[in-house]
Amino acid sequence: MEDHQHHKSATMAHYEYLGSVAPQYRPILERYKLVDIAMKVVGVGSAGTFCAIAPLMASNEDPLFLQIKEAAASMLEPYAGKSGYKNHGERVGVGQRSMQAAGYILLGWRMARLGIATCTPVSCTT
Repeated sequence: MEDHQHHKSATMAHYEYLGSVAPQYRPILERYKLVDIAMKVVGVGSAGTFCAIAPLMASNEDPLFLQIKEAAASMLEPYAGKSGYKNHGERVGVGQRSMQAAGYILLGWRMARLGIATCTPVSCTT
């Protein structure tokens, strides 16, 4: 995929992700523009899944990095049946929001050509 198509596809995915973020936090993210997406090497528990980092910028001195992880079917699905959510990313995101008293405020999800993903902010120190 050439760079222009890649950036256009990634930008469209970013806007889809914004739609899944809690409404009160969307204005924070809407200040940021997607710069790029880079695949990353993952740990043992995530081996074989798509993982990436997406740098976003609001200004030259205001970066935000989002971690993107593929969400697969639950290991319990064969026994408990399919979940009622539209996709696995939504299932994981809603589950995290309900279990964590103070979870990631920018947690979201989207359906991608490569699969379903959840997005969370990544800590970055300068």
